[in-house]
Amino acid sequence: MFADTIINTLSLQELVVVTGTAPTVEMALELMAGAPPDVVIYVDTHGGARDALCTLTSHYPEMAFIRAELTSGHLRLITSKCIRARSDELVAAITALPRGSYSENGGSA
Repeated sequence: MFADTIINTLSLQELVVVTGTAPTVEMALELMAGAPPDVVIYVDTHGGARDALCTLTSHYPEMAFIRAELTSGHLRLITSKCIRARSDELVAAITALPRGSYSENGGSA
């Protein structure tokens, strides 16, 4: 039901195209192999998001993921960026991170 609500809500938006749904990570990977989307929304209804997102990001490390959790009032945007293994790029990446935005419950500190 939760995933259906998200799909229906997004389908009503002009700027969003829902290209497919998959009940398992394996099926999602098969679907994504044909034409990777701009973003993947992972609807976590059973608490298995950590393993699922690790699998998805290992196959598509530059893709953006949004985790929607049934028991939370938050969505989690997960992105990654590849940088060269150089100390100057590491320091630049660390100093570019937003400050004071982390808290255990996912909200702003």
